[in-house]
Amino acid sequence: MTIPMNLCQRAGITPDDFDLFPRYFDMQSARNGAGHTYRVMLLCLMLGEELGLRENAQRAFLGAFIHDMARVSDGRSPGHGPRAAETKLPLFLPLFNRYGIIPDSLNEIHEAVWFHSKKKKNGSEDALKHTMNILKDADMLDRVRSNDVDPDLLRYPQSNQLIPFAEELFRKTRNYSAYRPFKDYVEAARKIHPSHKPL
Repeated sequence: MTIPMNLCQRAGITPDDFDLFPRYFDMQSARNGAGHTYRVMLLCLMLGEELGLRENAQRAFLGAFIHDMARVSDGRSPGHGPRAAETKLPLFLPLFNRYGIIPDSLNEIHEAVWFHSKKKKNGSEDALKHTMNILKDADMLDRVRSNDVDPDLLRYPQSNQLIPFAEELFRKTRNYSAYRPFKDYVEAARKIHPSHKPL
């Protein structure tokens, strides 16, 4: 399995561009804040590599960066996906544009973020479907933090294979301070023993 730093490089992603700060979030949260966001971002790249869908994974990664920024509760937060798509995506458009995001791929990110917390919504087109489903599965995989991963809701067999990796990534990062740099999470992921990575 390719180490996540290589995955960032393959996706053309510079980790320092994606550090998170308190001002980005509408609510400060230990459960759904920066640590969760960073892990979902990494899981998007890992899953995209396993699926051979790097472009979709990059878009899902960008969606993961903003997906929970508009939460107002750690419990049910109806509308946080649509709010993030409408209010956070425009704020980070200059950053996303630097990564070659064009209107069609921007729409994929918008839809993926909008619907990421809905169980059944899938895109009607293959590209949209994959971007959305990679984000949804990565988000579900980080529910290892509450022992609440539902394998029946994972959309790809490869996602099930990533559960041990997601568990170990959470174990290694759960005590990190709230706003450590993204590169620290990338480095933690690199150190995960191969037995926790998909074959």
